[in-house]
Amino acid sequence: MKFPIKTFLIIGFLAQVTHGQVSQYQNMLIFAQDLNRTYLGKASSSTSDPESIMNTFGNYGSSFSQTSIRNNFSNFGSIFAQFSAYNIFSTSPPILYTLSNGVFTSHAFLTKNVTLSPRVDPDALIAYLASISPPATVTPPITIPAATAPVITSQPRSLTVATGESASFIVTAGGTAPLTYRWTKTGVTIVGATSATYTIGRVATSDGGTYTVTVSNSAGTVTSQSASLTVQNVVAPSNVVASPNSLSNLSVRTTMANGQTLIVGAVVNGGAKNILIRAAGPALDQFGLPGMADPRLELYTSGSTPVATNDNWQNSLAETFTAVGAFRFTSGSKDAALSQTLNGAFTVQAKGTGPGTLLVEAYDVAGGNSPRLINISARNQVGKGNDILIAGFAISGTGTKRVLIRAVGPTLAAFGVQGRLNDPLLRVLDSKGSEVVFNDNWDPALSVIFSQVGAFSLTAGSKDAAVLPSLIAGSTYTVQVSGADGGIGEALLEIYEVP
Repeated sequence: MKFPIKTFLIIGFLAQVTHGQVSQYQNMLIFAQDLNRTYLGKASSSTSDPESIMNTFGNYGSSFSQTSIRNNFSNFGSIFAQFSAYNIFSTSPPILYTLSNGVFTSHAFLTKNVTLSPRVDPDALIAYLASISPPATVTPPITIPAATAPVITSQPRSLTVATGESASFIVTAGGTAPLTYRWTKTGVTIVGATSATYTIGRVATSDGGTYTVTVSNSAGTVTSQSASLTVQNVVAPSNVVASPNSLSNLSVRTTMANGQTLIVGAVVNGGAKNILIRAAGPALDQFGLPGMADPRLELYTSGSTPVATNDNWQNSLAETFTAVGAFRFTSGSKDAALSQTLNGAFTVQAKGTGPGTLLVEAYDVAGGNSPRLINISARNQVGKGNDILIAGFAISGTGTKRVLIRAVGPTLAAFGVQGRLNDPLLRVLDSKGSEVVFNDNWDPALSVIFSQVGAFSLTAGSKDAAVLPSLIAGSTYTVQVSGADGGIGEALLEIYEVP
């Protein structure tokens, strides 16, 4: 413990101190007069206080410590040392101080030099403190819990990506900290891969193979299951320009409570586009789902007044359903649908009569890549079982498409949302129901992608989820959001096209 010399305020010494007056110096602080104003402990009677000169095991009371006046060979306890309390000729021995409101006030020299005044004899001070020291107590031994060997709670998943895209393997493990990680490819250690996430920034064909990670601590070691990386070499013929691709339709399915509203947002980029929007309730009965009895759609582009609404769909839209590949609505049903030319961001609010399952869809009627849909978002209550939040989307064109997908729960606190989903789990499935990628807690490395697509930042260290898969165009995909801990709450699902 050292204090800058400028912090000391010498206010003048008291009158000559006699041996019988040492009690007034109890608990004062002792500092040397060397260049560093070395702290020499406290005049405390405690034998357990680490700062007490009576603690013979502490830095200031031990006969072996270099900062103890009780060490006969230290600079502050030797009879020959310049700054020692025991040098009878020293004119710069330690000084006793009090500290009040940040101001140090000096009170007496701690010295054997009888020519200095006022002074306290170090032996007299130690004898007094010893006389009032509490009886020694036996401290029970501290039991340090045994370290727990690491256990992998979430295995790294196999990935399929295209050349030039990124790939991330993630492991989650428990056990006594600190945990260390060592990733290998086909049994060979990957230099520098020593964290819970291993990311390949731009995948090459040579990166294909089998990956594992070994997690270790002082109690043991555990190795993960193998995860494979399959690399698709997507190369356009030399005489053909690779076809662009885009998000061609988007949908969100969830279970609604009575009086609840599902909010879905999307963005059309590059100009005006005809978008078909549907809210399927009764039509879901044919798929064995208890659909909402009478859904209603409200479409907003700005402000609080809807630019279009629909309660019961019109049969004139049936041909448009067929053109975009949407399933049929029964003529005269109470499902809702509307078609609107849109440019930029728009929001759909879906609500209706009674509880039930609701499917909201947005279709790009004309197709093409400019203008086009570039993102969609949906916010609703996430439940359990069949009541989780589910979104679907299709990628038209050829090649591969990078998309950013996020499930936001904890960060919604910044927007005043109550009843949030504390720990979202995000899963992406292909058209066959096979898992493409999943995530529990997002990787901070994705922050640069958030900025690139205009997504708001996620709270550092939060349990929100995010993935950045490269998906094969000409296929459909499903996104599922649930509680990783089995919890329920409000969550925001987002899907962004990444340039």
